[in-house]
Amino acid sequence: IHHGGEAVRAINMQLNNGVLADTTVAAVAILATRENLNGRFQLANIHMNGLQHMIAKKGGIENIKDIHQRVATWADFCDSNVRNCRPRFCQPPISPLIPLNNASISLIGAMLNPEDILGTASPIVPVIQTLRHISLSMDSSHSGILDRSLISLSIYEAEYSLNLLNGPMGGVGEYGNGQPSEVVPLKIAAHIYLYLMIRELPGDSPVFGELTRRFRASLEAQTEQWWIASRDRQCWVLWMLYIAFAAAPEEPNKQWFLTKGLLLCEMLNLMAGDELERILRSVLWNGSRCHDELNKDSGFGELVNMVRLRPVSDNSSDAVNTAALGTWNCAN
Repeated sequence: IHHGGEAVRAINMQLNNGVLADTTVAAVAILATRENLNGRFQLANIHMNGLQHMIAKKGGIENIKDIHQRVATWADFCDSNVRNCRPRFCQPPISPLIPLNNASISLIGAMLNPEDILGTASPIVPVIQTLRHISLSMDSSHSGILDRSLISLSIYEAEYSLNLLNGPMGGVGEYGNGQPSEVVPLKIAAHIYLYLMIRELPGDSPVFGELTRRFRASLEAQTEQWWIASRDRQCWVLWMLYIAFAAAPEEPNKQWFLTKGLLLCEMLNLMAGDELERILRSVLWNGSRCHDELNKDSGFGELVNMVRLRPVSDNSSDAVNTAALGTWNCAN
């Protein structure tokens, strides 16, 4: 597939011969995914339109078998995420929550409850719970015997559920989806987390540039005072800023996420790295991968050092530079 031109010629030869094998469908899906991950979104859309036509001729994605169906399904999910629209193809099999040992169950019980800030009816609440089960099941220090098949199904289910929160139509650069405004940045941050920390996509993929720009726009488009009205909400938005910072490839956005994160650390009065990590763990955390990302040089973990180095008079909540927050207004 590294030789894209040869791959397209081989696919066209098969189609001209009247052959529509599952392998051909999967090959087109791989081309579409590759172009989306490489930032060639228009070319990816051409491949996706072809893929949609091929799957319709097969009678639906349920008639694509085994791994080839997975390949086509994820091409659909990736394209849906990039274009901020709902998936083209049907829902994958629903998997039960991954069973966890007692230690992991206790950890989840101690985490921040998304229902407390979004309500029990919010469709993103079960997605957060699924991502927590996936993350803990992938952490060897907390999980027992890995059921890789169940983990894989859960990842597909989580991504499908996130994409259902997109609008019925969308395009690259859009972020609105008809959901309550506070759900939008959390949905985008959860998708970044899924790609960066769970699927482990290459950090230099242009898709992260698209998602982090969309995340920033979603925060700037709403009154961010909602997110800082309570300590729990501050913890959630701090986690979102950490994930966006970790994924952002562009310096202007990285600095924006860092500046907002510093102000949140001041609001929360965080003075030690373990305090910051404990808060981030209370939302979503994937073991050593998140820890390493937090503590790399010039990373998000430097925020607590920046707080400590500020003059004492600047560390009180009353002295937070609200002007630097833009539309964020810290309630006294």
